Amino acid sequence: MDKGTQDMNKGDIEELYITDITAHGMGVARSAGGVAVFVRGALPGDTVKARCYKSKKRFAEAETIEVISPSPDRTASFCEVEGCGGCQYSEFAYDRQTEVKRRQIIQDLRRIGGLETPEVGETISMEEPYYYRNKVTFQVGWKDGVPAVGFYRAGSHDIVDCPICKIQAPPAAAAASSLRTFMLQEHITCYDKKTKKGLLKDMIVRSCFATGEVMVVFELNGSSIPGADRLIDMIDAQIRRLENKYVTWSLESVYLVTEKGLPVLIAGKKTVDEQLDGVKFKISPLSFYQVNPVQTVKLYDKVFEYAQLSHGDSVLDLYCGVGSIGLFLEDRMGDTISVLGIESNNSAVLDANRNAVINGVINARFLCGAAEDILPEIVGASDEGATGDFADPEEGTNEWFAKQVTESADVAVLDPPRAGCDEKLLQAVVTVSPERIVYVSCDPATLARDVKFLTAKGYEFVKATPVDMFPHTGHVECVVLMSKAST
Repeated sequence: MDKGTQDMNKGDIEELYITDITAHGMGVARSAGGVAVFVRGALPGDTVKARCYKSKKRFAEAETIEVISPSPDRTASFCEVEGCGGCQYSEFAYDRQTEVKRRQIIQDLRRIGGLETPEVGETISMEEPYYYRNKVTFQVGWKDGVPAVGFYRAGSHDIVDCPICKIQAPPAAAAASSLRTFMLQEHITCYDKKTKKGLLKDMIVRSCFATGEVMVVFELNGSSIPGADRLIDMIDAQIRRLENKYVTWSLESVYLVTEKGLPVLIAGKKTVDEQLDGVKFKISPLSFYQVNPVQTVKLYDKVFEYAQLSHGDSVLDLYCGVGSIGLFLEDRMGDTISVLGIESNNSAVLDANRNAVINGVINARFLCGAAEDILPEIVGASDEGATGDFADPEEGTNEWFAKQVTESADVAVLDPPRAGCDEKLLQAVVTVSPERIVYVSCDPATLARDVKFLTAKGYEFVKATPVDMFPHTGHVECVVLMSKAST
């Protein structure tokens, strides 16, 4: 049978040797007829018996029903919850995880980015890769009359109850435990996506590692939770009982996100306080903040190294969130650089400007708007040229500051979401023409695509370093340095 022709049908069982693994934690094999097969529960080096559950013309998907010969890199899973699937690499030796992630970045830079021999350093690993996530979104529901607070089973909307999760900060499990008890006592209904009925949709828990402050956010199909005060007291008591040699955990902020989509504070403070290597941050319920604070310091140290800053430099901080990268760089440089941040999330921008104030930074401003729209407007990259507030800004205003930074930008830091940068933004960055671009990516494929665009526009790929922000999963963060090509 010709390679690439369907030969493994739904329900078929076949013995497969696993040669690789995807970013989603599925083993890669070839069927007897040569078709690519992606296998759940399989690791490189395994020989497995697998049952096909999806068959397409050029590939198939299967699940492991028996490990015939285990990989030398297979370890006992640290996870105590069966079927969650959140930690795709939970049975994969940690040092091999970091090797695979580095290899994935190299492969994508070659295949998509068009680079023959990209210089990619060893992955910066985590010394203790457990209990590292400072934010979790729990799905909630009822199963056989029992509350379930956990995560969707892989490839489904079936909620797997997770009494303990060894990659989440301890307050998450404490809050989940209290919610289960409360749901059972008060008969709280949960939202059904099919019928669009039921009250509780999910629960978000943010834990601040440096201060111990915890924020809980409930998303509702309604406007309130009956008996909310008692639920808050239960969560507060459970969190306070947690033991930690570094901080004392405490519930400091509780929000409801109502059916109108707006966060409503119902207890405590509007923001929670966090610190990152001495830099202070206030975080709102809907603001983005890196989920692994231990590795974030290593990530930002690499950004600082690649930025090669000097006193008086100007920095663009695009997709800036709460301003964490820009303010981290300001702290390292003693507030001797100028930073312009652009972010589409309004609450994050409010946090960013507030964070600049509480850290005593005077040379940083943060603007609200889509970076792909705001930056072209500032630099006059659109067909109409500079318009609106940026056409003739008054000295001392944010608009004037923005013009000053973009006209003399030495470094552009890009930290986009998984989808990568909008091409309009990349073109605007090229128009600004900074000497260096530092790209922080959470998706190797979109990183490689954007690197290819920038190399075609006069920038050279210099080097990259992966940072393992998400141990035991297939995700990896990467910092890339690009410099203006010499003429």
